[in-house]
Amino acid sequence: MNYRECLDYLNRLGDQVAVAKFGLDNIRTLLGALGNPHRRFPSVLIAGTNGKGSVASFLSSIFTSAGHKTGLYTSPHLISVDERISVNGRRISADSFAACISRTVDAIQALALPYHPTFFETVTATAFLSFAEAGADIAVVEVGMGGRNDSTNVLEPTLSVITPISIDHQQYLGQSFKEIAFQKAGIIHRRGTAISAGQLLEVRSVLEEEAARQEAELRFVDEGRAHVTGSEGGRYHFSLDGMQFELNLHGRHQVGNAVLAISATEILQEKGFPFTRSAIADGINRASIPGRIQKIGECPAVFLDGAHNDEALEKLADFVEEHTRRPRSLVFGMMSDKRISTSVRRLTTCFDSIYLTRTSSKRAATASNLARLFPTGTWVDDPLEALTLARQHSVTVVVTGSLYLVGEVLASSS
Repeated sequence: MNYRECLDYLNRLGDQVAVAKFGLDNIRTLLGALGNPHRRFPSVLIAGTNGKGSVASFLSSIFTSAGHKTGLYTSPHLISVDERISVNGRRISADSFAACISRTVDAIQALALPYHPTFFETVTATAFLSFAEAGADIAVVEVGMGGRNDSTNVLEPTLSVITPISIDHQQYLGQSFKEIAFQKAGIIHRRGTAISAGQLLEVRSVLEEEAARQEAELRFVDEGRAHVTGSEGGRYHFSLDGMQFELNLHGRHQVGNAVLAISATEILQEKGFPFTRSAIADGINRASIPGRIQKIGECPAVFLDGAHNDEALEKLADFVEEHTRRPRSLVFGMMSDKRISTSVRRLTTCFDSIYLTRTSSKRAATASNLARLFPTGTWVDDPLEALTLARQHSVTVVVTGSLYLVGEVLASSS
């Protein structure tokens, strides 16, 4: 298949979340048919609710700065599915993507699987095949959803990393912190090593129980190690153990994500991956990830952020209140299977005007869904028209509520 045919094939498999199936048997069989490419490179596996993509980007950037050939697998994509797979900070070529997808599809067609691999299983197998073919020294892999039964968990990671855990994907992972933490804790492997961000006590206890069950080593980050020294336009500077950092990513919460990544490198050094202090600093400072408080315009300042749960939206509100000016407009759209509550009042007080909209996704929340959250919001069918209206009388515009919404806006501006 050529590149376009590969995209068409994946699109026919359906929405990544809506058709999700959990369990590792299918992906293991598929990878076996491909020669088990996931066993040809060491890996770092990252789970959590918020910050997974940022921590993955920080770690990938550090590995690359240190001279390690580094694969990075993240999800979801914003514009094109192949942006999920990169090597040394560069998206794999269209030809390489097509070649690996074609091999994966050939393997699927030759197998008698109990069900056809999902979109995510197919892309995950393709990512692992592409890293193996590229001769990656290490792969940094973001879990798709949960952890325990996520396709990425076929890896035997050198290090498991867990970012802050909060409430999200309740219909798939459970309604309580403990239920969700149990799913995330599944990336702690037998006699493995894991590091976690600071967690709520009930979450921490679940992680500790899983580590004990697996006879694994579990460490928690000392978040007090970092000392914020200033900020510029919402990008924070901090010091840690004599090293100075100037983040390229916006928001104070990125300091915590960076500290988790730096702490992970200390464990990885114990496991044979050398990093100089300059490589760590360079990697942290260069790291970037689209759609996370990403500034795409001036006069008015326009920020795109994929926050889609209460904790992430609260962090976005912190940034908006501290680093932007009124009058502010919010362009908001979310998926119908998302649940937010505590952040609504905060967002309402942050913004002077609110425009509600929907993406082209079948999962997008309707006008009536969003009006219940934001009764004073103005409904606009087209996200781009909503953005145009928001720009007219604002100093600051923020587009948020869904990475799918962010992706559609980015696609129109690229």
